[in-house]
Amino acid sequence: MESRTHKLHSFQAVGDSDYTFENPDHDIRGFTVKDSAGEKIGRVDRLLIDVDARKVRFMEIGHGGFLGIGRDRSLLPVDAIESVDYSDHTVYITQTRERIGGSPAYQPDMVEKSDDYYASVYDYYGYPAYWSAGYAYPEYGAMRRERERPNPEYDKSKMD
Repeated sequence: MESRTHKLHSFQAVGDSDYTFENPDHDIRGFTVKDSAGEKIGRVDRLLIDVDARKVRFMEIGHGGFLGIGRDRSLLPVDAIESVDYSDHTVYITQTRERIGGSPAYQPDMVEKSDDYYASVYDYYGYPAYWSAGYAYPEYGAMRRERERPNPEYDKSKMD
């Protein structure tokens, strides 16, 4: 487990700041979140920027509930992004629905005051913290997932 004595950077939600994306396509707020098996988990509600490094570090995922009522929120490091399908507005992650559901409780007002919380999130999901030696930032914007579409000619030939 990482040392929790490191003073973390401050975070700000993209919508609450003056920051914009160099490439607007990298703004995945509102995208559906699915696990690698394709099961829907929820939606990306917010992206948290490390203000000092000017990098997105976390996604806030809204999940559960009905029409926003009773909805839970979980924080997930962007390291969990497996791929992004920009045409389908879907983010695929390496974690399961059950894992997200059992994540450390996310209450933005409480988290703002607790640097230990961010370390616990990295620990829970099994990713090295961004302040760890040798950490490499995942370029989620460069990750694209092409939807697999059957080749009609191939399918037709199998029917013959």
